[in-house]
Amino acid sequence: MQEGVVGQGMEAKGGVRWETTRADGRGCGWRGNGRGPVESAHGRGKGIFAQTVTFATAGAGAGIADDMHKGLIDRFRSLPMARGAVLTGRTIADLAQTALTLVVLAGVALLLGWRTHENFGKILAGFGLLLLLGYAFSWIGALIGLSVRTPEAATSGGLIWL
Repeated sequence: MQEGVVGQGMEAKGGVRWETTRADGRGCGWRGNGRGPVESAHGRGKGIFAQTVTFATAGAGAGIADDMHKGLIDRFRSLPMARGAVLTGRTIADLAQTALTLVVLAGVALLLGWRTHENFGKILAGFGLLLLLGYAFSWIGALIGLSVRTPEAATSGGLIWL
């Protein structure tokens, strides 16, 4: 047991230990030995953010394929607007959804103990790069959605592409 721990501890796989009571009254929590999942959670957090953004490709492609399948795009073509306005609007809406997803994901990660070791500008730049990646991938999803006949094929096409 670590110094300052009053209660019992329970060892788990990977060298992680659940400590039940602390002498300073801060409650219980997971403690690692430098090799376990607690220490690698910070590295995994970055991957989870990137994975969440890239998997939005399948949803973007499926949404556009669904709009094409239902005839929504044909109805928009009868309106006096630019040809690319529907796709641009759809990808910008996907970007807004990705931004909201990242905010929720970052909030939950902070509640679970994820911390950054950089200044605020670098953190914003990192999230900006994630949003740029998500916007680029939504255009790839739009291309897939326009290339297939059904929303189901667009979903699998987006996942296969990844």
